[in-house]
Amino acid sequence: MSSSPVLLPLLLLLIGLAIGVVIGYIGAISRRTTVDRSDHEQVAQLRAQAAQWQARAEELSSRTQVAEERAERDGSVLRALAPVRSQLEQVGARVESLEKQRAEQHAALAEQLGHRPAAQSGPGPLPRPPWRAHCARAQRAACGVRSNWLAYWRPPG
Repeated sequence: MSSSPVLLPLLLLLIGLAIGVVIGYIGAISRRTTVDRSDHEQVAQLRAQAAQWQARAEELSSRTQVAEERAERDGSVLRALAPVRSQLEQVGARVESLEKQRAEQHAALAEQLGHRPAAQSGPGPLPRPPWRAHCARAQRAACGVRSNWLAYWRPPG
């Protein structure tokens, strides 16, 4: 039995070592599974975000394409209207010169006739004809506006 006191602690040491290895292996596997799950969740979240950004990029690309097409159409319309614009500018310049000529001719005619310009002639506007007052009263009556003649009436005396 002399070998048994040395053998028993050695056997217990080997059994403890084996149990420790098994427990360590199980712990490593469970930790790895937990890390794998969290990695899978992060990967899924990143893929979802990538899909959202991809959709946004496609939307912006389509908007850009529509804007470019619209700009091209507008540019073609402006190119087509360029001659019209130049003609309108020419007509505007011609009208301006005709207005200057008309003013000069009017001034020359007024000078020849010996009249003063309209702004300097006469004391003011012409008096209103009496029939205009009647028209104004008729218009108020037609619109349903009634005058209060009692407010203007005073007893004699």
